[in-house]
Amino acid sequence: MNTNITSVSQAAGDTGSAAGQVLSSAKVLTTESDKFRTAVEGFMEKVKAAYAALAPTNQTAVLYKRAAVFY
Repeated sequence: MNTNITSVSQAAGDTGSAAGQVLSSAKVLTTESDKFRTAVEGFMEKVKAAYAALAPTNQTAVLYKRAAVFY
């Protein structure tokens, strides 16, 4: 009976240790995903700004092409 109690106690301790490792890993993953999200958001803002800066040029080019059809 003592052996069973010892085994169960050891298994419970191992489970608690594993749970602590999972929690620690989840916290690291949360931190890393937040960093990644911030980097992606920054990148997308740069893409939007670049597109906005080019949009008038592209629209002007399209208008010139359309105008050229009439000449």
